[in-house]
Amino acid sequence: MRDNLIYGRQTVKEFIKTENTPRVNRIFLSESFPLDLKGSIVGLGGKVQEMPRRELDRMFPGINHQGVVIELSQAFKPEAPKDYKEALKLGGPFLALDEISDPQNLGSMIRTAESLGVRALFASSKCSPITPAVHRASSGASMHLPVYSVGNLPQFMDRAKELGVWMVAAVADTVEPTPEQSALSSEESDSLPTSETLCLIIGSEGEGLKPIVIEKSDYLITIPMRGRTASLNAGVACGILLDRLINR
Repeated sequence: MRDNLIYGRQTVKEFIKTENTPRVNRIFLSESFPLDLKGSIVGLGGKVQEMPRRELDRMFPGINHQGVVIELSQAFKPEAPKDYKEALKLGGPFLALDEISDPQNLGSMIRTAESLGVRALFASSKCSPITPAVHRASSGASMHLPVYSVGNLPQFMDRAKELGVWMVAAVADTVEPTPEQSALSSEESDSLPTSETLCLIIGSEGEGLKPIVIEKSDYLITIPMRGRTASLNAGVACGILLDRLINR
């Protein structure tokens, strides 16, 4: 799948709201596409091609395009300061992700983060890149939230802490804190600094956060598990913790 495509009705609606967008080269629409949205899409410019739904399926197999695909001059990325340090200086809350490789999971986390007011997302080098599938999974929220690839996450954490950002690692309740760390449950989030100075860190579903990332964190936070299920999906955990850190 080419990285310069936008597809799906909600994703396209969010793309229309953006500023400084890449040039639209071509717009592919199904012949039965709703007229109320069609006018806004055609107004983006570019060559419009209408065709039967089955022809659109043939051209773009394996995606849920909902009757609309837009080809851009380049991959879409939201406008952001070139240096992530500038983003950190603007204030949070922030979200950092380590080794989230599934585009669907990444898109879901971006949608949650953007809707709750996260100011920027920082992804390690092993996270999925922002692809058309991520735009679609996030329902277009990825077009409004600046996403930075920071390469080495521990190095990013050191630089963020120098700028006054507190690092909060999401961990299982079996992880022991160091003497320098504070460990708390999500129900005790009121004791944390203000959300504008916080960066929540979420690790991969399989391995969680690396020991060095946990060690460099200022706070360890857990979600109490009172049922028979031992753990939560990383995306679900991310949503619960962001809500607890921000809406308190």
